[in-house]
Amino acid sequence: MFESVQELQDGIDSGLVWKLEGSIGRSAMHAIENGFCILPSVYVDPIHADKPLDDHMMQLVGSNGLKKPIRDTYGNVVPYREMLKDGTKGTRSYAEKVNPEYQAVQSPAA
Repeated sequence: MFESVQELQDGIDSGLVWKLEGSIGRSAMHAIENGFCILPSVYVDPIHADKPLDDHMMQLVGSNGLKKPIRDTYGNVVPYREMLKDGTKGTRSYAEKVNPEYQAVQSPAA
């Protein structure tokens, strides 16, 4: 279904991979665990991507330039990378650590 890493990343960013059959979601998680993809950004404007969210900003998710929560088929919320501690699986710094070629396969605004 996804022909390239960038297409898979786009599916992760849009939430599509979490709505399709289980094997696609597992493939997305495998790509995240191996540093080929990262979790989506909460920010609508990619210039703010990876800026940590404080408690006040967490309450605004879904408004004020922040995307609505992405839910999987079962209703579980998929975390945005800014909600995680830096270096945690799914963050840009984790991908750069486990996959030295991460920058080469990802666009900066992913």
